[in-house]
Amino acid sequence: MRSRITTVQRGFTLRGASLRFLDRLTGVVTPTALAIPRREVRVIVAAFRRDLARPWSMARLSRQANLSTSQLTRAFNSAYGVSPMRLLARLRVEGLAELLQTTNWTVQECAAAVGWHDADHAAKMMKHIYGITPSEFRKAARSSPW
Repeated sequence: MRSRITTVQRGFTLRGASLRFLDRLTGVVTPTALAIPRREVRVIVAAFRRDLARPWSMARLSRQANLSTSQLTRAFNSAYGVSPMRLLARLRVEGLAELLQTTNWTVQECAAAVGWHDADHAAKMMKHIYGITPSEFRKAARSSPW
């Protein structure tokens, strides 16, 4: 009976740790303000989501939004608390995480699919944003009972 209780307790501890881990991952890219972001910001974020792998630049984003780069940066900072390029990095990390979970591609292939042609850079960005490397993420995602 003692080993059964210990096993159950370990299971709950593991589930709790997994839920805390997953909670950190959800909503990485959410607006900070209660108000809906400006139309120009929403258009840029939608474009990012449609084509993560595109080599985006501030000049291209400014033209697309019809705003100066400083106005666009202020709008993003107001809506998301980060610059457009930081938000793009977060979206790319989310895309990388999804590919690591749903494919058998290498980290290099997943990174290239979201716009990073250097797997080391992708790993550093994931470690910075999620706190774990792509390999650790894939291992944790595959060992999760859900």
